[in-house]
Amino acid sequence: HGIDWYVTIVVDYASVLGELDDNIKSIGMSSILATMIVVLLAIILVVFISFDSQKVRNEKQQLEELNQSLEEAKKVTEDALQIAENANKSKSYFLSNISHDIRTPMNAIVGLATLLSNEADNPKKVGEYTKKLSTTSQHLLGLINDVLDMSRIESGETTLNLSEESISSIVDELDQIVRPQMRGKGHTFCIDIENIVHDLIIVDKVRLKQICLNLLTNAVKYTQNGGHIKLKMTEYLVSGRSAHYKIEVSDNG
Repeated sequence: HGIDWYVTIVVDYASVLGELDDNIKSIGMSSILATMIVVLLAIILVVFISFDSQKVRNEKQQLEELNQSLEEAKKVTEDALQIAENANKSKSYFLSNISHDIRTPMNAIVGLATLLSNEADNPKKVGEYTKKLSTTSQHLLGLINDVLDMSRIESGETTLNLSEESISSIVDELDQIVRPQMRGKGHTFCIDIENIVHDLIIVDKVRLKQICLNLLTNAVKYTQNGGHIKLKMTEYLVSGRSAHYKIEVSDNG
């Protein structure tokens, strides 16, 4: 009791330092190995991210190309639809107009046929009505040929069939076609040819007659019974080989 004890351990300093150096070396190798593993993982991660990004870019590019193709296909479809709609409108408009045009000569033919049956014993009248019937039938045939020419409707183009025609002959044919309708409603029909110097002209005869007949039949339709209708044609000289022709249809309807 009351006595302190001390234990003293003697260690070889060189041995301790050697072992410590081995531990340090071991730790250093572990650190290097760990660092290499981390670097390798980082490289793998970078390569993976780069590969994934490239894949995303490729998919995005493919999606953009697909969208562009769809837009182009959509535009082509819309254009084709628009063309089809325009063609249908052209057909409807053409058939609506041509039905009105055909009705006029048909009415004239029916009227002339009735007159022929009533004047069967009068050779002079029969010859006159037969001539008028032939003229009206030729006009009707021209209109029917237009209806059958569906390719013109599809393309939306109109071709003029120009030929040398006589103005006086055209006016006479108009008179033969519309006169029976005028007579049926008790109209007074007057034709005024003014200052016609050049009777022969280059014209689409069917088209010109269509325009004039549309004006005249509308005048017949919208003028009260016993009305007055007038067709006037005037020539205005422009140069040595050309002139202007003014056609007027007036009525009191």
